[in-house]
Amino acid sequence: SADVLITADRETMQSAIDQSLVADEPIVIAGNRLVLAIAPGNPGEVERLEDLTSADLLLGVCASEVPCGRLAAEAQATLGIDIAADTEEPNVRSLALKITNGELDAGLIYATDAADLGLATIDDSRLEGFVTEYLAASVRGEPSDITMFLTSDPGRRLLADRGFTLP
Repeated sequence: SADVLITADRETMQSAIDQSLVADEPIVIAGNRLVLAIAPGNPGEVERLEDLTSADLLLGVCASEVPCGRLAAEAQATLGIDIAADTEEPNVRSLALKITNGELDAGLIYATDAADLGLATIDDSRLEGFVTEYLAASVRGEPSDITMFLTSDPGRRLLADRGFTLP
């Protein structure tokens, strides 16, 4: 069994709390911001966020049931952009890989996934406010070595070096 649960958003953590799956109060350990990632070589010639409304492009988002999908839906609603998505992927890694492999022209993914896969992104300051929070909570009620490390200076440096934002 697990010692700690780390979720990619508050909604998922709240579900775990509601099911009595965690034993203590969750803490925010990091954040991850939404970016517009483009396929290598930018075959769709994506230049701006509004290009995501084009039916001529192959576009993807994460499914609305998962954290990256909830954040993308929030961005769409707030910014008034109706993404002409050709696919709704079950997780951010699946979406990021489809962009990396050129199966999609572009999509909204986390900054860390884009960086990890070497994907180019289109800068748009309007996306800077769309950040998910990673929360950690003990499953057994004892302090977790993992959580203690991730909140320590070396752990925070590790997270920052990989593109996560810090609380």
